[in-house]
Amino acid sequence: MDFYDILKKRHSTRTFSNKPFDGIIDKAKIAIIQQCKDLGPSAGNLRAYHVYTVTDKENIRKIAEYSSNQMFIADAPVVMIVCSVPDKSTCKYGERGVMYALQDATISATYIQLAAIDEGLSSCWIGAFDGEKIMKLLNMPTGIFPIAVIPIGYET
Repeated sequence: MDFYDILKKRHSTRTFSNKPFDGIIDKAKIAIIQQCKDLGPSAGNLRAYHVYTVTDKENIRKIAEYSSNQMFIADAPVVMIVCSVPDKSTCKYGERGVMYALQDATISATYIQLAAIDEGLSSCWIGAFDGEKIMKLLNMPTGIFPIAVIPIGYET
């Protein structure tokens, strides 16, 4: 797909189809999206972010609850949680590294959404969530902070 077509086609999807999502093709699409998350620019090439890919339906349902009860998230077969890891940047850039880590994470989240469109999928950027509950649910280590919840699936 042409880059400008991808940009024009990208929009927030809040309804996902019930189409089964577990075959070889779909796993390959998610693998491509996971690779694309790392193709963006990064301060000092430190990649001060981490992305959790959640496919367990019960965990996705809890993430929907923790995201201000936006239950459409529970209909998505995959949710990516994009996190900032400031310690990766602050060791090189001091306090300013906190902002660089946030920028790195948001760039990665953008690339995830663009890659999803190119793979025939759709997504929504969610910023309203309880980060503490998501951190606990996914057993995130100290120093990793969720900045975006991105449900991904086939649009209805």
